[in-house]
Order: sequence, then structure tokens, then C-alpha cells
Amino acid sequence: MSGRVLAIDDDEGILKIISKILTREGFEVDTCSDPQAGLEMAFTGQYQLLILDVMMPRIDGYEVTERLREHDEGKKLPVLLLTAKGRYDIIRDRSRYFLYGLYGFLPKPFFGRELVHKVAEILELMKSREASQVESSDPEESSSVDSEETEQQAAASKPGDPI
Repeated sequence: MSGRVLAIDDDEGILKIISKILTREGFEVDTCSDPQAGLEMAFTGQYQLLILDVMMPRIDGYEVTERLREHDEGKKLPVLLLTAKGRYDIIRDRSRYFLYGLYGFLPKPFFGRELVHKVAEILELMKSREASQVESSDPEESSSVDSEETEQQAAASKPGDPI
């Protein structure tokens, strides 16, 4: 597996664990314990995924995501939230996950294999989305199909029928 990941968490111990687990699996990992500095790192455009803690001092994970989404560089960066909140709090906060365009959450504590699986799953999803966008942006293929369908519809319709 490969990909460049940025992890932002105010707990240095968690950052070391994340880095060790993902590096062992072939990912490049940068870490930051300061949410504001981590946000600046995320704007560089060199990451395929942001792993972000929810509860941090000064700026929480939701606010980091909000600020990230305000800039072009951050709109497409997938975010995986880490949270120490209980299961019921996670369910209650689900609307926020969708609102901010988050790609998932992982409750703390977590198993290493859960983290690796979630990261790999998100990166694979992003690759398949990029591939489908490239395929659908082929102007020759889409225009010829569209024009053929339009011609067939026009030939089969009567004046006054909607096409």
C-alpha cells in the first residue's frame, strides 16, 4: 500500500502509534500536534488523506475541517476523524460528519488493523473516483453517445412531444 497521510492530534503518543502502524504498511506519514500548524500543512496539497482528532484544544477537528473546506486546496482532501467520544456521541454527531464531507471516523482506542483498513479503504475510494472522473471526461466518447441518443429520440418523436 502507498499514499501520503497527514495525522493531526494533540496527543503525541497517538501520533507516534499512527505513524508507526501506517509506515510499517508502506504509507508516508507526517504528523502534527498543533491543529493550526497541521491545517497549514494540509494546504500544501501533498497529502492523499488527513487523519484528524476531534477533541483538541483551541481548534477542534470540526473547525479544522471547516477551515480546510474553505480553500480549494482542502476541498478534495479526504478526512478520517479519530474520536474518543462514546458510541452514542458518535451517532449523535453523524450529521456533522456528512455536513463536513468526512470520509469516516474511527473511535479511540482502535486496533492497528482497523486504522490500516480504514486508510486503505478511503484511498482506494479516492483512486476509483479519480479513475471514473477521467473516464467520464473523455469528450469524444460522451458526445458521440449523447448525440446518437438525441438523434434517435428526435426521429421517434412527433412534433410537440418532449425530448
